[in-house]
Amino acid sequence: MSAVAAIPAQQPDATSLKLVERTNSNVDQARAIKVISQETRTGAVDFLKGVKALRGEAEAHHRPVIDAAHKAHKEAVAALKRIDDPLAEAERIVKGQIGSYDMELDRIRRDAERKAQEEARRKQEEEALAAAESAKAAGATEAEANAILEEEMSAPLVVAATPAPAPAEKQGVGTRFNYKVQVRDMAALVKFVADTPMFINLLAVNETALNALARAQKESFDVPGCRLVREPVVSVRG
Repeated sequence: MSAVAAIPAQQPDATSLKLVERTNSNVDQARAIKVISQETRTGAVDFLKGVKALRGEAEAHHRPVIDAAHKAHKEAVAALKRIDDPLAEAERIVKGQIGSYDMELDRIRRDAERKAQEEARRKQEEEALAAAESAKAAGATEAEANAILEEEMSAPLVVAATPAPAPAEKQGVGTRFNYKVQVRDMAALVKFVADTPMFINLLAVNETALNALARAQKESFDVPGCRLVREPVVSVRG
């Protein structure tokens, strides 16, 4: 049995229902308010003070239940983490071992293929040079010998089959190779995007930093490509 007791869903009580009724009335009143003069502005301020007071009542009534539910949620999550975190670590350890083994097999395969291609290219060059030299020895001109050399070198490369390492066994766990990028030079990346605008999606705007800069510089904010937006923020004090 779980050590964390379940919190039953809260049923609306009389106070909550009354708060909802008053809230709906406030919303209707808000839609009807038009601030077009100092007098109507004063009325709107008084209305906002009433809304703030009503929000305080709602907070005082519902917050204890919310806090209790939040506490129960935190305790349940912590209980799960005590079990799941060690198991996740065990999974990471063994997956790392399997991944390292499979990566080594892949490295061996790639290395064998690279060496086979290098050997095939070397052999092709030797045969092409030999064909050109043989042609010259038979009386061909330098231009004709060079043409033979180019023709031999442009022929499809014949790569000998390479012995592949034993494939990883499939026993319910598969390995695939993921590809990701580590940015080593941000300035170089920015320059690349500036020179190639089609890749603008590689960069993301740091709106948090830009907004902080705008709040600090206010009207003097001037960053190319950006437009300063000035918005009113109305505060209500009880």
